[in-house]
Amino acid sequence: MGRSPIGATGDYYTSPSVHPAFGALLAVQLLQMWHLLDRPNPFTVVEMGAGNGLLARDILNYISNLLPEFGRSLRYVCLDIRVVAGLETAVSSFQNQPPQNAPKVSRIAAAVPTDGVEGDTLTDSRAGARARRYGIPLSGIRGCILSNELLDAFPVHQIKVHGGRLQEVYVTLQNGRLVETLGEPSCPELADRLESVGVELVEGQVAEINLGIDRWAGEAASSLESGFILTVDYGKTASQLYSAKERPDGTLTTYYRHTQTDDPFSHVGSQDITAQVDFTAVVQAGRARGLSMLGYARQSEFLRSLGLGDWQRRLGSLNLSQQQTQANRAGILDLARVGGLGDFKVLVQGKNVGKPKLWGFDADPDPGEGPEPEDGLDRPEELPVPLLTADHLPFLEGRYPRAEAEINLEKLWPTGLE
Repeated sequence: MGRSPIGATGDYYTSPSVHPAFGALLAVQLLQMWHLLDRPNPFTVVEMGAGNGLLARDILNYISNLLPEFGRSLRYVCLDIRVVAGLETAVSSFQNQPPQNAPKVSRIAAAVPTDGVEGDTLTDSRAGARARRYGIPLSGIRGCILSNELLDAFPVHQIKVHGGRLQEVYVTLQNGRLVETLGEPSCPELADRLESVGVELVEGQVAEINLGIDRWAGEAASSLESGFILTVDYGKTASQLYSAKERPDGTLTTYYRHTQTDDPFSHVGSQDITAQVDFTAVVQAGRARGLSMLGYARQSEFLRSLGLGDWQRRLGSLNLSQQQTQANRAGILDLARVGGLGDFKVLVQGKNVGKPKLWGFDADPDPGEGPEPEDGLDRPEELPVPLLTADHLPFLEGRYPRAEAEINLEKLWPTGLE
């Protein structure tokens, strides 16, 4: 918690770090969501786990290319327990602009809900809000609750089938060293989760269970009056995630300074620990709380449907140097890279919105289809291509793994859904 885990000085990088096209295309999807809700003012976007504010900045910077009324209606709330300079910059840069020219932006300090933690209150005068320490300190939201790589950061229980019984993996101290030991499950919800998603583990199999998903879904659903929950993360459906053939040892992974170590007992407190998300559990938890699933796809497919491929093709026609063109192409390609960020999943759930066809899940849009209210909304075409800034990673310096710059983007779109 003492430093940002993202970026050159951290342990890993995320889609917003790679290229502003990620945030820009989310802004395009948010435009349609605003329209589907009959253009409310305010249209509230709550980014849970806003981190250094880079995604917020990329979304908000691109809003100026969309409908002016949308920008005036947008209220963007950055929700994060950590107070970092980047997030402060993201908020203040928009707070200082005239309201008629920029969305309203706020920062609220609060932790995301995980399992079994009850909090007190704190006051953040900069956001002008009294927030519960844990949970979403807002209610009656008409808009979208957004998160990128949030659920994978929740703590998990690790379990193992031993001697035909479900056991939990605990940590103990032996001879001055941290070691694993097996014991009875700490709560019945672990076995209940496996049963609810239709999974039966085999002898010797290890798996992780994220119980925080249920509390998060409850908080998000109760805060939302009508609108959408857009979740981007890496993971799979339950049958794939808990496959004894593909993942007999689970998915618990650690990263230290951009190197995968897979050793939770090294660099204790100084490395990222994560596990893949069970999207079946996310959908079920949402459904139990009144949320319907509106779409689920790989990140590569979702971004392509919103126009990523068109932006990649148009880079060569812009007045850029060869180095700028290559750097932007490398970033865009990395967002869709098979085996990397492109395999992340995008899930959208809705509450009191019906069953609309969202642009991000419409791979072959028909101009004649889509929402047709009285004032209409044409799907944006030929929008400006967002370009890298100093806030994004310098991929061409060779310090980060990436796809080759000359790969054809069309070859990166896999078929089917994992």
